[in-house]
Amino acid sequence: MLQALFDAARVHGTTVCLTPVAVPAYWDGPVFTRGPDVAALLEAQADRGRPLGQLPLA
Repeated sequence: MLQALFDAARVHGTTVCLTPVAVPAYWDGPVFTRGPDVAALLEAQADRGRPLGQLPLA
């Protein structure tokens, strides 16, 4: 799944980067079971001046 994301970014002239973060102390498993858990830890960011989800113009 991640490889597809990286490949799509490269094809469209942008990049994807992953930065590790500390997990919450209450987390006890390999996966998150509640949606808000993930949202509290992840941050999505687009290029300056481009809305998230909009591909750059060629």
